[in-house]
Amino acid sequence: MLRGLLLFGALFASACARPSPPRAPARAPDVIVITVDTLRADRVGAYGYASARTATIDALARRGVRFANAITPQPRTTPALASMWTGLSPHRHGAREVLFPRRAGTTLAEVLAARGYATRAVSANRAASAETNLDTGFERFELRTGEDASVVTAVARELLDAPPEAPLLLWAHYLDPHAPYRAPDAAAAPETPACAAIQAEGRRAEMQTNRGGHSEAALPDCSRAYDAEIAWVDAQIATLLDALRAAGRLKRAFVVFTSDHGEGLGERGLWYEHGPNVHASNLDVPLSIGGPGIAGGGVVEVPVSLIDLAPTLLELLEVPPSERPTDVDGESVVPWLRGERAEPRRVVAEAADALIPEFAETLIAGHPTTGYCAHGATFALCWRSPREPATLHERASDPDHRADVSAAHPEVYDALTLVRARWAPRGTREHAVSDGRYKLVHRPRLEGGYARALYDRASDPGETRDVAEAEPAIADRLEAALEAWERQLPGRDPIALSPQQEEALRALGYIR
Repeated sequence: MLRGLLLFGALFASACARPSPPRAPARAPDVIVITVDTLRADRVGAYGYASARTATIDALARRGVRFANAITPQPRTTPALASMWTGLSPHRHGAREVLFPRRAGTTLAEVLAARGYATRAVSANRAASAETNLDTGFERFELRTGEDASVVTAVARELLDAPPEAPLLLWAHYLDPHAPYRAPDAAAAPETPACAAIQAEGRRAEMQTNRGGHSEAALPDCSRAYDAEIAWVDAQIATLLDALRAAGRLKRAFVVFTSDHGEGLGERGLWYEHGPNVHASNLDVPLSIGGPGIAGGGVVEVPVSLIDLAPTLLELLEVPPSERPTDVDGESVVPWLRGERAEPRRVVAEAADALIPEFAETLIAGHPTTGYCAHGATFALCWRSPREPATLHERASDPDHRADVSAAHPEVYDALTLVRARWAPRGTREHAVSDGRYKLVHRPRLEGGYARALYDRASDPGETRDVAEAEPAIADRLEAALEAWERQLPGRDPIALSPQQEEALRALGYIR
């Protein structure tokens, strides 16, 4: 009898008990991507720069894993960031030069939007905008052309109004420290009159080519001004991170910090500009990733490229392979990030075009639409337009290419004319492959083909000593890999600039 009553009571209690509500699935991790335009790796404290004022960027590197040998696939904004979001090389996604739109590839933002992410972005550079198809997959994309870092941070904070139950993908692209170097923070910005003078309006060609030695003389000033802009953006990133923390968006977030490319500070004859060479100053970028399951303070030594970022994030987010783009050039580096693989890797990169005709460090500089020159050791042969005959100029005595000396040097004229038969007007780009320690560079030759140079980055981080003759086996091995990649490159037929693109290139200082 007692047993029956106890059983009845248990059944009655069970029937009257309120059922437990189903547990909601945990929100997927947020993804925060912070990119800083024109930031070379060796000006960041985490990469050994003693004079750095990058406390926030350094803290992000300590929070996660720092990649010691990260490069951009091409040192211009549009190609680099299009590769970062798609995992494709520039020649595959179509944006092979600044301001030329991406035409192929599925972006990380598209994949995450399909999985329910709120996708938000703000950019201060029109080279990274809807105009170049870098907004694809973002439900909200705000462009603040030319604005300083404080504006980008303010807009990014406004974009944190996503529904709290939805995971967030936020991308903030800061334009600082792109030239001209003028930090808005008067308290932090040093007096740099020599740098201000050479960066004046209308002097871009003179500045980039060190006309009269003025760019070299201004280097101490410009170096301080460049660092001041980096310090300014670092402080604004700290404000953004505080806002993310207050909004509950950092606790389980993957946070990526990187740059689209570096900046030449005189290396290989390029001053306060980026693009036309594959020197470390142009290619090497800071990169760190932190978040769930990533132990802080780690360093990955194998080389990685920005094209590896999208595949890496998709694996970290555990996106099923069936939902990931399959035809990509990048590779997930999660196994190296977690210490599960140690075998070597190689990464490749190409330079951009030299858009200033006077830049004599490249075989052909300029653009078919706005004028270009073929450069020999002493002379430059220049075409003002496809309809005008070429003119010959002595580079040293006539840097503005005003006096035609064709009649006095017909043999030079004929020799340089042959350059156009061997190379497309925009086809003389440098190429590079790196295994982390050694880097092999191909540079176009006047007579056709490429000259090669090998650099030991461990003993020569400035890439000033060619060791190809001393290390022929290493040079041959890397050259075979680079030649295999070069065979995939398309032809370089001249591309006409639209009036809008020409205006934008002038505004950014790439052409006169």
